[in-house]
Amino acid sequence: MVHADLDAVADQGYDRVRDRVTAQLRAGLPCNSALALAAVEMEAWLMQFPDAFPKVNRGWAMRPQDCRRDLGLLPDPKEHLKRHLGKPTYRESHSPKIMDEAVRHGHVSARPSGNNRSFRDFADELAGWQ
Repeated sequence: MVHADLDAVADQGYDRVRDRVTAQLRAGLPCNSALALAAVEMEAWLMQFPDAFPKVNRGWAMRPQDCRRDLGLLPDPKEHLKRHLGKPTYRESHSPKIMDEAVRHGHVSARPSGNNRSFRDFADELAGWQ
């Protein structure tokens, strides 16, 4: 598995980058590969697991409208979390703890409650492994 933050939203440019990198991985590796190409930043993936945030800090809560939107189109998820999550202010160093809580409490699946196309593409690629 290879992870990269795209630093761009999941638009047509995302499709081109994903196709190009996936083709290079498949051509260069003698095994199954999966590209975890997080549209914009990994925070957009973390936001798919809203119940994990208050497990890291009781004062944190995702806004309901953020739980319904396509998070792969959010232009700056890291800044969005800093502005809207609550206190203390979100920092990138919180991300491993948030993912750990999401896994620990069974929120991570191929089809989480949140919506993010780049995560779905990654999960679908993993599901295709024999």
